[in-house]
Amino acid sequence: KLAKHSKSAPKEGNRYDGIYKLVKYWPEKGQSGYLVWRYLLRRDDSSPAPWTPEGKVLTKKLGLKICYPEGYLEHTENVAKNKTNKTEKNLKRKRSGTILEEAKVTKKV
Repeated sequence: KLAKHSKSAPKEGNRYDGIYKLVKYWPEKGQSGYLVWRYLLRRDDSSPAPWTPEGKVLTKKLGLKICYPEGYLEHTENVAKNKTNKTEKNLKRKRSGTILEEAKVTKKV
């Protein structure tokens, strides 16, 4: 669920990126008007971050691989199939159940 807030977040689950230290924290009014706590974290790990070029080289050199929990890949595949099926069903409903109107574009001179 974090992927909707960050481009670097995984679509599902969490990702371990090393050890971080809390540098500071502060309250802030959020978009909905509620009090939200913000945090500034600083990476405190001697190994390079996995998303950096150095980290990618080290991962490959050490032969590290992603380990998924039992059934995770099958679940992810099923979720993707269900999304595709829902999209196809919605498109069929739109095509058969409604008349699509084309927008008329007029030039103003």
